[in-house]
Amino acid sequence: MIRPLLLCLCLLFICGCGSPVVQLAGMSMTGYDTANMADKYLPKERIDFNCPVNKDDAVLERRMDERLLIKGYPELQPYSFDRHVYLVGEVADKDNASHATEIACTVRGVETLTTHFFPATKKSNPSHDLQLTRQLAKLYQQSPLLKGSSIRARVIQSTALVMGYTTNPQVKTSALTIARSMHGVTSVVDYVTVTP
Repeated sequence: MIRPLLLCLCLLFICGCGSPVVQLAGMSMTGYDTANMADKYLPKERIDFNCPVNKDDAVLERRMDERLLIKGYPELQPYSFDRHVYLVGEVADKDNASHATEIACTVRGVETLTTHFFPATKKSNPSHDLQLTRQLAKLYQQSPLLKGSSIRARVIQSTALVMGYTTNPQVKTSALTIARSMHGVTSVVDYVTVTP
């Protein structure tokens, strides 16, 4: 009884009936094709490989990043901490911010969503902000107190958004102090939660 059922399931997968199909820009694609397309077009600098993120959060970030990229929001970056996602970046206007928020809410696995958007201006300099973000991440990795912690930061328009959680208040204080003292950062937004 079980063998014929397994044989039928295997045949369905071999015949392609088991692979999901995604309708994208007027053409049908399997989930595998969509993942390959995202790998090709998703900028590698958007993925923070050296950050201590648990597997579920890393998958959630990647899933949201792909969805936003496909929907036309490459300037937004998700950061996930125990399924609490912070979506940060620059947007053209309020309608874009609302649409991006709606897209983010449809990603499976998100329990809480916090958005922090900046209005895009002609003075915006994403490459400079990315350079400051990398410098700040390097300083965090060099700090004995912060190395391996669940605190991350993103710099947008010279404002450092410090996000994550810790059980040690000194870790939070250190992360905020490093961000505030970094050359090029003009203000700091605190999204760090101290958990008991």
